[in-house]
Amino acid sequence: MRVGEPFLIMENKEEINKEKKKIRDKQYQQSDKWKEYAKQYRNRPEAILARKAYRKTEKARLAEIERRKSDKYKECVKLFHQRPEVIELKKAYQQSEEGREYRRRYNKRPEVIEKRNAQERKDYVKRWKNKEQSKILTKKWLESYKKTNKYKSVRTAQSAKRRAVKKLATIIDSKAISKWFKEWKIKSHVICHWCKNNFSPKDCEADHVMPISKGGTHSLCNLVIACRPCNRKKSAKLPSEWVVEILLKPLINKEK
Repeated sequence: MRVGEPFLIMENKEEINKEKKKIRDKQYQQSDKWKEYAKQYRNRPEAILARKAYRKTEKARLAEIERRKSDKYKECVKLFHQRPEVIELKKAYQQSEEGREYRRRYNKRPEVIEKRNAQERKDYVKRWKNKEQSKILTKKWLESYKKTNKYKSVRTAQSAKRRAVKKLATIIDSKAISKWFKEWKIKSHVICHWCKNNFSPKDCEADHVMPISKGGTHSLCNLVIACRPCNRKKSAKLPSEWVVEILLKPLINKEK
């Protein structure tokens, strides 16, 4: 044995032992026993407090920024948002009153308004609209949206408002009118204000009790649901004339 060989053998043994220890540790960390121990350790009060204290440090903040810039983190976030249960939860939250209130507050923030009105943002939207893919997506969305009851009620409200504007009628609270249209358009059946019969919402229209041509306003207090026959026959008659006609019509028929 040469001089210095024992030391080399000892060093090699130490390196081998270190490698073996790493392999054993790795295998142990993948076992259920280690996972259970780690779970119990993380739930200790002192461990929770230590994590909270670390998150407040500058080192943790910089590490979190770097972590969020990584491709792995972005891919995880993307996959998370594609889960069906997450999509359903997002839809439910957006349709809730809390979600609508949050969007209203968010859109009023100065930084959001500034970003929305920035020229760079406007240029981006203009470029996106000119893309072929965006045109296809917009077309598909419009086709599906036109089949909904919401679209039909909005269009009905808009056409009623347009007619009122043409006749220079006074419009009071157009948002409330639009909401009223949406409410009765989605019902299974509605009652005609004049003949008191049940009809499908498809066969009914909004009628102005006091005709716009006679000085009536386009407001909720002057709007009622009327079936198409009643709405056509009433036309621009005053309520008193129309009610008398409805009441006398059966009597006139009997006399004949």
